[in-house]
Amino acid sequence: MIIGSGRIIFTGLLFGIMVFMGEITLGNPGFPIYIYYFDKIPAWMWSVPVHVLGFVWIVFWNNRFIKKPVFVPVVFSITFFTACEILNLSVLKLFKYSDYPLGPMFSFFMVIFLYVILCTINSIILRFGYKGKA
Repeated sequence: MIIGSGRIIFTGLLFGIMVFMGEITLGNPGFPIYIYYFDKIPAWMWSVPVHVLGFVWIVFWNNRFIKKPVFVPVVFSITFFTACEILNLSVLKLFKYSDYPLGPMFSFFMVIFLYVILCTINSIILRFGYKGKA
């Protein structure tokens, strides 16, 4: 069984809204509380390709492990985003993690935590729909 295209489109729209909201709030130094900010390139130059590829990754693993518990594709999905964050932190340095409120490493792990939420919500909706029906 493969996840239907209607559910993928709905989840993709939700995913896009969630990412957009994160970028204009927690990724915006003009927002009262932010945990990262872009200082070398515009946010969309990194955010759009990474998140589009990340969404494709989420859909792929959810389809691949359709008969496994939902936490299996969630773990594979989180791995992708964690790898991207580590790549930025150690090599690319396209954006910085905020010193506020508890330092850059807190901000880094907060971003990872937000990806855990993003991947979990979107995997659950891909699997069970927004009404909880498979």
